[in-house]
Amino acid sequence: PSPIDRTFAFDRVDWINANIEAFQNLLVPLDELLLTPGDRRSVWSAMLGGLNRQVVSSEMGVMLGYLSRRVLGQYDLALIGTESSGPGKLYFVQPNIEQTERMLGLPSDQFRLWLSLHETTHVFQFEGFPWIRPYFQGMLHEYFEFLKTDISALKGGAKSIRAISERFMANRGTQKSWIEALMTPDQLEIFYRIQALMCIIEGYSNHVMNVVGKDLMPDYEKIARRFAQRQSKKGRGDQIFARLTGLDVKLEQYRLGEEFIDAIVAKRGREVGLVLWSGPEAMPTMEELKAPDRWLARVRP
Repeated sequence: PSPIDRTFAFDRVDWINANIEAFQNLLVPLDELLLTPGDRRSVWSAMLGGLNRQVVSSEMGVMLGYLSRRVLGQYDLALIGTESSGPGKLYFVQPNIEQTERMLGLPSDQFRLWLSLHETTHVFQFEGFPWIRPYFQGMLHEYFEFLKTDISALKGGAKSIRAISERFMANRGTQKSWIEALMTPDQLEIFYRIQALMCIIEGYSNHVMNVVGKDLMPDYEKIARRFAQRQSKKGRGDQIFARLTGLDVKLEQYRLGEEFIDAIVAKRGREVGLVLWSGPEAMPTMEELKAPDRWLARVRP
């Protein structure tokens, strides 16, 4: 793809402001669902819409405040909103990078190269393969359509809320997270397709970061080892926050995706990794991500 020319070294406030703008675009469909013109005369709908906006705003504030002290780099892609085409933006959060270098005793030039390999791989994924962005957008739109059903049900009052609660209780023992337990089978199907795509996007970037970084960085082993130790030594508070907010699902994407890429490349060589980017039909399912041989048997028997 053409080189990206929107790369920014941010402080934490810069990063929060950029993501508030992104979330505003992302949540427009939800806001429209919560308060449609026909519902403006309904006191219940108005109360529910106001309450939900307040809850979502509070959640976003807590989430962005927490992440702004931890995120090192980000590829910001406009999935929903006014920017339907054109390159995304690369953000690097300078105070967090400096803090990590100090805490782990890492050589600055090599550690920043390592981070850049991960984030710029995202640029090649989304800008080099034009089908990915509309495929991702289509799944998000499809998921929002399913949310209409739940939001319409919530406007029905206590009986509808009880029905959703019963769904949660019935699913709680069969799903991994509370987020999944709230979903209908149709919502779960789309959720898992989105999850599978994100696993590949993040896992492939980690794979490139490590394989290429190993060749370019004299201190690669030390950096990778210390960074992995940092990730594994999260406090109890961080672990609880991750489960409550769904961040644990995001961290699982990195792990599962990277293990899948490493496995298929080890068995069939680097070229098989490129098959993933040939189109949506080459994307693995969540079941195939956990059993790479099944994916290989399907796409490269």
